Amino acid sequence: MTQISQAKPLRASQLLILLGCLLAGIGSALFVMPMMFRHIPSDISRIGVLLDAMHGEGANPKVVVFGNSTVMSGIDAQQLSAELPGNPLAWSLSSTGQALTESFMLSQELPASVEVAVYGASLRPSVHEVPLIPVKSNAFYLYGWRPTDDTKKELVRVYGHGVGSLIRRSHLSQLFDGRWALRQLLDTQLRILLRKDLSLAEAESTLFHAQRYTAPVESDLLDRAIKLRVDSLQTGPPHIPPRDREMLLSIGKQGEASGRRIAVLILPVHPAVYVPHAQAFRDAVTEARNSQRGAPETLVIDASTLLDASLFFDVLHPSNDGARKLTSFVAAQLREGF
Repeated sequence: MTQISQAKPLRASQLLILLGCLLAGIGSALFVMPMMFRHIPSDISRIGVLLDAMHGEGANPKVVVFGNSTVMSGIDAQQLSAELPGNPLAWSLSSTGQALTESFMLSQELPASVEVAVYGASLRPSVHEVPLIPVKSNAFYLYGWRPTDDTKKELVRVYGHGVGSLIRRSHLSQLFDGRWALRQLLDTQLRILLRKDLSLAEAESTLFHAQRYTAPVESDLLDRAIKLRVDSLQTGPPHIPPRDREMLLSIGKQGEASGRRIAVLILPVHPAVYVPHAQAFRDAVTEARNSQRGAPETLVIDASTLLDASLFFDVLHPSNDGARKLTSFVAAQLREGF
C-alpha cells in the first residue's frame, strides 16, 4: 500500500522567520512605492505632469482646457493662445480618459492667474457610468494631490459616497493600492511596441498639444470601431451623464463666484457615428445647454458636428488638421462669448 508522506508542521521559530520576511517585504514595498511611482511610465503618468506644472514656480496660465484624449488630440493650446486677444498663455490640462471628476479634482490646484477654464464633455452612450476609476484616484494621491474639504463635499454631493470613499482611503491603503503601476509598466511598453502610430513621450509631457497619434488607423479597424459605437447608441442614446451635468453646473456657479469664466466644450463626434443618430445627438446638445441655465455666464460650445471624417485619426481622435480647425473654432467662440 502506498504511503502518503505528510509535510512536517513548521516550528514556531520558522513561522516567525517567514512572517518577518513577509512583513519586511510588504514594508519595503510600501516604503519605496512613493519614490518609485513617479518613475513608472503608465497611461496616466500625465496626471503627475499636470499637478507638477500647476505647482511649479512661475505657473501663470490665463486659459486652461480640461478633458480626455479627444481634447489631448484636438486642442493646440499654443494656437489657442495665438488666436485670443492679448495672446494669453494657454495650457492643455487634458489627460487620457480624464473624467469630469478628475477635471474637477485638478481644478482645485489651478493657479490664481487662470481667467478662463474650458471643460471638454463627450456625448456618449447612456450606460452605467463609473465617475472615478479607483486607479485614477490612487494615482492622484501618489502624485501628491490631497482634496480640500470643499472638494470632498462637492464630489460626495454630486457623485455619492462611492467617490468619497475612494478619496478618503488611508495612507497605507493608498500605498498598497499602488501595485497596479507595476502592471501598467508592462502594458505601456507592450503598447509602444504594438502601436507604431502612438507618440507617448511628447503627449505625456507637453502642456500645449498632447497629440498621442501620428497616423490614421487602418480602415478595417476604423470601420469596426464605428460599428461598435453606432450599435452601442441603439440601446443607450448619447448624452452627458446627469451627474456630470450637475457637476458642470456647480463648476459654472463657482466660476461666477470667483470671477473665472467657464466654458463647456461639447466634443466632436465622428460623422459616421453622428449621422445614424443625428436627432438623438441634437437632443443631447439641447439637454446639455438647458442643464447649464442655472449658471448663465457659462458658455456652451457645441463642436459635435464640426469635423468631417477626414479630420479624424480614428473614431474619437482628431488629426492635426482637425485640431487646427477645432482650436480655431474654440478661440472664435471664446472671443465672441467672453
